[in-house]
Amino acid sequence: MDSRLKLLREWKKVVQVFASIVKMLYPESEVYLFGGAAEKRLTVLSDIDVMVVLRERVTPEKRVEVIARIWETLEKAGIPPYYPLEIHVVDPKTLEEYKRRGAKLIKLA
Repeated sequence: MDSRLKLLREWKKVVQVFASIVKMLYPESEVYLFGGAAEKRLTVLSDIDVMVVLRERVTPEKRVEVIARIWETLEKAGIPPYYPLEIHVVDPKTLEEYKRRGAKLIKLA
């Protein structure tokens, strides 16, 4: 637990790095923080939920490709692959569904 807590203490820095990497890889995308971090209710068991909104339709294959590319670049930037970051890759329609359900979304980029 202690090591996870150490990782989570850096979540704001990690999210900034994540957003800049996503914008570099996918300039037309939008990046959001949501879940416990956005709602200020993180615990030691939390993960950091981030959302990448692509303009195109997101197939399961595309989602896997985007997440793999982001993680590869995050690792090069020093973010370990075991960091508790949950990456959601969606299209604008899915973003609207989150908004309709009342999810707290904080736009990062």
